[in-house]
Amino acid sequence: MKTEIQKKPKRILFFKTRLKKIKTIDRILDADSNVVLERITKSIGHGDAWKIKSFNRLKIENNKIVEYLLTNKPDYGKAIFYNKCGLKIAEKKLDSNIVMDKFMFK
Repeated sequence: MKTEIQKKPKRILFFKTRLKKIKTIDRILDADSNVVLERITKSIGHGDAWKIKSFNRLKIENNKIVEYLLTNKPDYGKAIFYNKCGLKIAEKKLDSNIVMDKFMFK
């Protein structure tokens, strides 16, 4: 698993603002360095506060790939389970607070 974080200042026309665009890219690689799954999370940060535009993170748990996804409804999220080859096994509905607790401050 490889995680890459890109930060850029948000611009309005030609002017920089204090806001930062943050893009987190999670990639699952196989033994030959081929990308099995890739997901992108986009957010906007301002000091300590930040707003999530799209939340889509990957994590490896118990030899399975788990994709955590927050939908447009702020109370609910999903956990989608994949095998090592990237084939979908199952899907589970989760509370959004559980999903955010896994990834905050890490």
